[in-house]
Parts: sequence; structure tokens; C-alpha cells
Amino acid sequence: MTNEQEQCPYCRGVKRIRDDLVHYTRRSILEIKHGNQLWSKFILPNNEYEVMAYIRFCPMCGEDLTK
Repeated sequence: MTNEQEQCPYCRGVKRIRDDLVHYTRRSILEIKHGNQLWSKFILPNNEYEVMAYIRFCPMCGEDLTK
């Protein structure tokens, strides 16, 4: 882990890349978990959907997450 990655709250999973309320009824969340997994979650009043993709670089700071 480089110094830049240690400082980036998105790489460390401390801060979500996106956490938006959509029309006050739904929530859209995008965050990095477990090093190089990009999780997208969409929360509806009665359902919750999650999708994961492996990524190589942090979309916020550009750090290589596979090191």
C-alpha cells in the first residue's frame, strides 16, 4: 500500500464514492470494499440490489489496487 493509497479514504473503504438519495425514496451507493472490489448498491423501499466488479485502479485517486 503506497502513501497515496493510505491517505485516500475511498481506497481504504472509509468513504463512499457515492451515496445519493434518489427522489427521497431510493438510495444509490458506490464504494470500494476488500481492496479492489467496486460495489454498487441500489436500495428501494422493498428491495435491495448489489453488483460487484473487480477494479484495478481507484476511480478517485488513480492508485493501482492490485499491488
